[in-house]
Amino acid sequence: MMTSCKVSVCVTAFNLEKYIQETIESAVSQRTSFDYEIVVSDDASTDRTKEIVEVLCQKYPDKIRLISNPINLGLVGNFVQTLQACKGEYIALLDGDDRWTDTSKLQKQVEYLEKNPYFAGCIHSCDIIDERGALVERAWFTIDKEILFQDDIFKMESTYPTSSLIFRSECLAKLPAWFSFDSYKLKINDWILDLCITDGAPLAYMKDCMSAYRIRRNSIHSAISKVQQKINKVDACFALLRNNIFGGLYNSKLRARIGHLAFEITQATIGKETNVFKRFALMYLKYGIFSHKTRFVNNLGGYILFPNAWKMVKGWLNAKPDIYEEEEEFAFINI
Repeated sequence: MMTSCKVSVCVTAFNLEKYIQETIESAVSQRTSFDYEIVVSDDASTDRTKEIVEVLCQKYPDKIRLISNPINLGLVGNFVQTLQACKGEYIALLDGDDRWTDTSKLQKQVEYLEKNPYFAGCIHSCDIIDERGALVERAWFTIDKEILFQDDIFKMESTYPTSSLIFRSECLAKLPAWFSFDSYKLKINDWILDLCITDGAPLAYMKDCMSAYRIRRNSIHSAISKVQQKINKVDACFALLRNNIFGGLYNSKLRARIGHLAFEITQATIGKETNVFKRFALMYLKYGIFSHKTRFVNNLGGYILFPNAWKMVKGWLNAKPDIYEEEEEFAFINI
């Protein structure tokens, strides 16, 4: 096994027996002028994922390295462990159920970054496929910008395809200790990683469509309710805020984001999940003014203090749940 290489492909997996071979084979099939390794970390899968990877390790002993966790570390814990095990000058991410569709993907991205040392990394467009591998949408991720700065990443919340990212491994030194040790047991990893990667240098966007993002009904993200996804975002925002990350550069925006998310969670849980509603109603009392400003008092009365009355009025008006959807812009006002 190589002691150093140009690129490390970082693959995390948990119960992905249906897809992991296709994923790894798409990485093995890369045609490059440099050495690269594939680091696969199985997070104590209960299906045949580990067994399948072990067979592939025997087939490609000089290419694949398996990390087998005796206990489940969770999303962030397993992700950080795999990153730290990478030996390459660059690290390319590949989710365990996605696949690369261009055999020259790594070559193209590395050549671009070698010619453009100003960039910390680069991403690209991708297709969407279903559980069977059938095409759902061509070139799903397409943006007008060719350069993404840290502020862009903050606003986007890393909505680009994870398996398109390659970045310089030296960026790992920017990760805060609390993230590396999974101190907050967060359920969001890529957004914080991307903010750290772009601290001082941007990402480049390539229009080439070189990977496929798989939509699965029982995937980690699809199995989580929309409310829980928003709660996970709130937890990530609090972790960044409490640690005054980047010298407090985004503290006001983080407070605004927390306020807006708390409001959306109270909207979704009125009369349904009492404990969740109370928690985020109190949170909105503290942070709502940062996000909604002029509508804060109306929201406070309508949703927080008198939720049952508002629910009745909403029924009368036959209003849609996301009545304040247009207020998203307020979440990014820097005060």
